[in-house]
Amino acid sequence: MKKISLVLASIVLFSCNNEKKDYLTISGTVVNSTEKTLTIENQTYNKKISIDKDGHFKDTLHLKNVEKLASYEENFYGITVGQNRTFSYVQNGFDLEINIEGDDFTFAGDGSQNTNYIKEKLEIGSKYMNIPEYFSLEKDAFNAKLLEAKTTFDNLLVKYNNLDPAFAKAEKENNAQLYSTLTDNYAEQ
Repeated sequence: MKKISLVLASIVLFSCNNEKKDYLTISGTVVNSTEKTLTIENQTYNKKISIDKDGHFKDTLHLKNVEKLASYEENFYGITVGQNRTFSYVQNGFDLEINIEGDDFTFAGDGSQNTNYIKEKLEIGSKYMNIPEYFSLEKDAFNAKLLEAKTTFDNLLVKYNNLDPAFAKAEKENNAQLYSTLTDNYAEQ
């Protein structure tokens, strides 16, 4: 009977731990700055978080639940300290740690892979998003350049294999649409 009670207690504990939180925690450090406020915002949300004298901040945010959002894009937020800004993908249930030095924002913790994916995609994307250059290439060179970009972006999604499912699905669809549109537009020129 004791063993059955232990098994039931374990099941109850594990099932409670898998329930998604209805809030997001955010904490971190800002170094080499005299700024006193961090702002996290999108078109429908704005929260100012105090930065203490040692550069630390911590807060709990209550965002709309994912199920109530019109699209995954509502999970995109800007994070600003002074004149420095970055974009992030956040939602309830995440536990983020952000370390900021100048314009370098480093994300860690539960949910950070979404923002880290965005940051890396933007960095890599600058190499591949000179679209007018694509259309000046001969067909074989165009196809090679497009394949290189497609492979790079597809590999990035594989690298970040723990993205929010709605975000990952949308990114796959966006990538496919981009390649299709570029191919169609090249053929029409």
